Amino acid sequence: MTIRKGTLAGLLVATIGLVLSPSHALAYIGPGAGLSAIGSLLALIAVVVVSVFGFIWYPLKRALRLLKSKREVGTYVALSREEPL
Repeated sequence: MTIRKGTLAGLLVATIGLVLSPSHALAYIGPGAGLSAIGSLLALIAVVVVSVFGFIWYPLKRALRLLKSKREVGTYVALSREEPL
């Protein structure tokens, strides 16, 4: 079975039109389902915040610690050279 280009485009336009057209939803979301949805949304936001924190803060912290340790080592070397033998 072959599908022509025009038919596929028409099918795509019809599908998008049906998805975007307003319709009545005769449904009820109970308090349990609503609270579950809100909890899931909050958990998703928390995951994004924690992952950004992990990907940005920890490497930055490690780099700062490395720079600080190099500075301290340089200070110790300079002090040891000034002492008389």
